[in-house]
Amino acid sequence: FRFWSTRFLCGKESGLLASWLSPDMLANVIEQHKFNQSREAFNDHYFPHHAEDDRRIATEEDENGFLCDILDENIVKTFISRFKRVERLTAEEAESSIYSNENVEQMPPPKRLALFKSCLFQLQAYLKFSLGKEEQKHRKYLEEKDLLMIRCLQQADVIGLTTTGAAQYNSTLTQIRAKTMIIEEAAEVLEAHVVACLTPQTDHLILIGDHKQLRPKTNQYVLARDYSLNISLFERLIQNNCHHNTLNIQHRMRPQIAEVVSNTIYDGCLQNGESVLRYNDIRGMKHNMFFVNHSEPENMDGDLKSPYNQYEAKYLAHLCYYLLQQGYKPSDITVITPYTGQMFQIREVFKRRELMSQVRVTPIDSYQGEENEIILLSLVRSKCSGFVKDSNRICVALSRAKQGFYCIGNFELLSRESPVWSSIVKQLEPKELIGNHLSLKCVTHGNITSMQKLEDFDKVKDGGCEEKCNSRLRCNHMCPRSCHPDASLHEGKCLEPCPRSCIMGHRCKRKCYELCGSCNEQVEKLIPQCGHTEKVKCSVLPEKHVCQKECSKTLPCGHQCRKKCGEVCTKNCEMFVNRTWPCGHEAKVECCMTERGFLINRKCNIPCGTMLECGHKCLGTCGSCYQGRLHKKCQSKCGRQLVCGHICKSMCAVNCPPCELQCSFRCVHGPCGQKCKQLCKPCPHRCKWSCTHHKCTKNCGEMCDRPRCSEPCPQKLKCGHLCTGLCGEWCPSANGKLLCKVCDEKKWEELVPTIFCTEEDEDARFIQLHDCRHIFEVSSFDRYMDMESQEGQIKQKTCLTCKKPILRMYRYGNIVKQIVKDLNEIKKQNFHKMAENERKALCDEAIKLAHYFIKNQGRLDTYKKVVVNEDDITLKKDVVVFRAMEAIHQVRKIECPSLHTRTICLEEFLYKHRSSITNEMQSDVLAEVRGISILAKLYTFKNQGTESLCEQDQEFLTSTQNSLDTLQFGKATKLSEEEYQSLLSRLSEIAKKLNVPLTESEKRMIIGALHAKAGSWYKCPQGHFYQIGDCGGATVESMCPECGSKIGGQSHRLRADNSHAGEFDNSRHSAWSTGADLENYELINLV
Repeated sequence: FRFWSTRFLCGKESGLLASWLSPDMLANVIEQHKFNQSREAFNDHYFPHHAEDDRRIATEEDENGFLCDILDENIVKTFISRFKRVERLTAEEAESSIYSNENVEQMPPPKRLALFKSCLFQLQAYLKFSLGKEEQKHRKYLEEKDLLMIRCLQQADVIGLTTTGAAQYNSTLTQIRAKTMIIEEAAEVLEAHVVACLTPQTDHLILIGDHKQLRPKTNQYVLARDYSLNISLFERLIQNNCHHNTLNIQHRMRPQIAEVVSNTIYDGCLQNGESVLRYNDIRGMKHNMFFVNHSEPENMDGDLKSPYNQYEAKYLAHLCYYLLQQGYKPSDITVITPYTGQMFQIREVFKRRELMSQVRVTPIDSYQGEENEIILLSLVRSKCSGFVKDSNRICVALSRAKQGFYCIGNFELLSRESPVWSSIVKQLEPKELIGNHLSLKCVTHGNITSMQKLEDFDKVKDGGCEEKCNSRLRCNHMCPRSCHPDASLHEGKCLEPCPRSCIMGHRCKRKCYELCGSCNEQVEKLIPQCGHTEKVKCSVLPEKHVCQKECSKTLPCGHQCRKKCGEVCTKNCEMFVNRTWPCGHEAKVECCMTERGFLINRKCNIPCGTMLECGHKCLGTCGSCYQGRLHKKCQSKCGRQLVCGHICKSMCAVNCPPCELQCSFRCVHGPCGQKCKQLCKPCPHRCKWSCTHHKCTKNCGEMCDRPRCSEPCPQKLKCGHLCTGLCGEWCPSANGKLLCKVCDEKKWEELVPTIFCTEEDEDARFIQLHDCRHIFEVSSFDRYMDMESQEGQIKQKTCLTCKKPILRMYRYGNIVKQIVKDLNEIKKQNFHKMAENERKALCDEAIKLAHYFIKNQGRLDTYKKVVVNEDDITLKKDVVVFRAMEAIHQVRKIECPSLHTRTICLEEFLYKHRSSITNEMQSDVLAEVRGISILAKLYTFKNQGTESLCEQDQEFLTSTQNSLDTLQFGKATKLSEEEYQSLLSRLSEIAKKLNVPLTESEKRMIIGALHAKAGSWYKCPQGHFYQIGDCGGATVESMCPECGSKIGGQSHRLRADNSHAGEFDNSRHSAWSTGADLENYELINLV
């Protein structure tokens, strides 16, 4: 009940039902049940005994956007039959039930259905009453509209309508009481359409038309064929000898064209008006009308079922382009043809030239009643004449042209099959207006060129003839082009040499169309600044010329200045001299080059040749490799085979990077889609490996649970022999044809290589690989596929002939899947990501040290945001580079030129190679950083004085400095981490003897090693540093290990003679100080 009340009332209050359901209750019912619940309510109320499975209800969206319920046909029939049997309640009974507040849901189904039927009848009566009112309103509106239209039309002298409009508004025309009706093109209007236009007041009907042109068309061809309904009233009256008048004077066609139409169609009765006698001849054509005969075959368009002739399309394309070259506009030319297929063919050919695409191409039937200056007609047919022989269609085709008409077709065929065409040909032959070649006439020279083949149009490619143009251009040169009628081509660029000269008589060397510009002829002139005589451009003044003679002045170094006479002498001598440099090599460099500049600019070009860790020789030089300390990246191609089977195409590195190519593995459903460095995902589709004996029940990405089927293929070939393949596998084939081992013996020997010596067995069966289509004997190939790789290598199985990987064979699917599984395990081991805590520590360190390398604040802020998304390899490289830059920053405070030179070289190396640094380059950088750090300590000791040290310590410092500070190629010591730590330990002992203060980096290293709390560092009375653990507060007293003084304190109170060492860890207060605990921390670090 709720369902039907919702669907029929749509929320409107009407009738007893609306009065029973209050507005609030009605709105609630509509809101709750207008979608899904309407269906359940309907079933529960009317079919409570039906099972849930019988409720078949489809849902679709109605035009208002709501979900309407389409009930099953059986349910509808059952409901209608019950609905008809139920007696509806009377109006009084229904009103009583409604106002008695009886619960509708508790009513028995028969009574509920009777109440519904009563409400429905009341609703129906209400809707009929409302519809009647709306119909009256609509009828009144139409009457007022018609009166307004009649009032407007009665003021007009002439009313123009189509026949359809006249029939539609026949009642209006009747009230206008028009007495005369004129129907134009009456021969093309159906008789029924004419009758429908007439009114009782029509006294005079005038029909104007030409019944010898196209007839009207009926929607059904049977009506025209069997009942002649395609004959118009106009033609029927003329055929019945009714009185009519014929207009004999034509004002369209040139007399030459009109004569053919008149003699063939109109029995010679046409006369020419004065206007057609004043037509000019067609430019570029010998004849104003010509019919080109040919015997080229036609073709049939498979989609349109319409014939076309490609030869005629190309011929008319050449002719049309030639006419356009004569100055005719695209709107002056129309191409007509009887067939739609030919129309599309011509349009396709015309698209190849921009101007021709604007020419109209249309069927003959669509062009009746229209005209143009020049008409090109393609008749298409060469096998049979078809409806081209229809006299009405011929009349239309021949009578569309005003000044020029050119037709191409197989007139020998048409003359045999059509008396009309035969008559036309007989008229044309004596006047030589039909033939196998079309004659073109040059407008300029009057030469005649015959066009019989398509290639002949190349003779007039510019629209003229084969002679030269020889017209005078504006520059007075002769036009070099072949003959052309278009004078605008003379406005182009003249490519002849320029005839003009400068004031000195020098001839211009440019083309005629180019601006002459300044004269570049070389002439001798005296340079006033130096007195030299030089060849200078004619247009250049001597005062502004820079003398190019050699400078005769001598530099302070004794060498002659190498600048030109007119240039300023150089300050740095550029003469090359031989010198022996700190690297030990002799090099030819500029005289002004210093040792420091030589090292920084890496001028030594002696080949490095050092054997790198990757096994290749270094291709750098002594200078580019910084005397063997920082080698260039290996320039050799890696060439090693990766675990995925691809060849590493990267530059050589100790560890090959993950493969970036697309994974080569694929199944029958498609490629893997991942990159090689990523894990292959198992295909989720169902496995399709099945035959008549076995079927796999697993997914494609899982191991198949069926065995290989070795039963022979039951298929019989066309030759009668049985297929030599296996059940469920591809039958051996080549180029789409199944191969027979007996009948295709030669082809079989070419495609099936003899590898296993089992190919010639009588019971041999063969399998064709899906990936490369090679064929092998199956039993031996099974053994090959089941063989394990040598030394336990994990590699793809490949074709024995072409080495292409075998990936899509159901038969060997488990082998391929096992290889994929093994490769995934290798990828997990080699390309695993760092632990989260390790990665976080590296990110924090990179952010902390990035300012040493990235100077621009904006780029630095950007880097701190994106560093968390960098891959592990890039992150590790960044940390190595930033640590090196921090070390460089620390040693810059030490005054030592040689040390500064090495830091500049290292910094330049880092900036240049940061993004492409390899593992070996990282090792070189770390070794250089260690060496620079040790040298920094040594120079610190040297600056402070080492006289107080024993002889053994002094010798140690000297030997260490000599081994690390040498710049000779290959002589510098590269420190390992163990050697570096050993030297640091020894130097720390010496530093204690010299009382050398710790550097900032050493302090940070100590703080990091002890995990010391901020503010927990103190000083003894002698100034030695010590650290208190735990909370950082003093709880016990002890002795200073350096001087023996008392240190520490009691009850978190420091001894009075000790003090807080804030300069050691940059803290503001001691860790245990009243009210100052938070002041040791930066607010940004707390956040």
